[in-house]
Amino acid sequence: MTTSEHSAGTVLVRNGIVLFGVGLVSAVCVYIGNEWFHTIFLPRLGIGSAVGDALGDFFIIIVAFIGQRLASLAFFDDIYFGLLGYARQLQMAKDAMHTELGELGDLASTDKLTGAWNRRRFEELIRGEMERLARYDHALSLLMIDIDHFKTINDHCCPVN
Repeated sequence: MTTSEHSAGTVLVRNGIVLFGVGLVSAVCVYIGNEWFHTIFLPRLGIGSAVGDALGDFFIIIVAFIGQRLASLAFFDDIYFGLLGYARQLQMAKDAMHTELGELGDLASTDKLTGAWNRRRFEELIRGEMERLARYDHALSLLMIDIDHFKTINDHCCPVN
């Protein structure tokens, strides 16, 4: 099992336990709230059973919502079941991935010693310019210089340690 599979399994188990806890807290809140609402609050107001049931259903929804949010706050330190934390982690991972992809792109398209574009990058650039030429019907000029025995000149002028 890889680290990411183990981590994903741990997150799923933890979330399952937490959601069970949130459901339990919500159910307790609804039970206590419903009992209080029907046995204490409605009789004091003199509200009948039909209106009381409609108000009670609305009250149950409100109490369940508040109970879920409180349980989520207790377990995750936010009211959205940890989704904000997961979203931040995903954004950080995405940013790190984009940075690494940029670095890998630079490594794949430049010469390590000189920092100059390599043949792959040069061919990509030429291909893009040829597509632009075909699209906009602009003129294109290309100048290439080949210096014979440049390695010998480079080795004498700038020896590599």
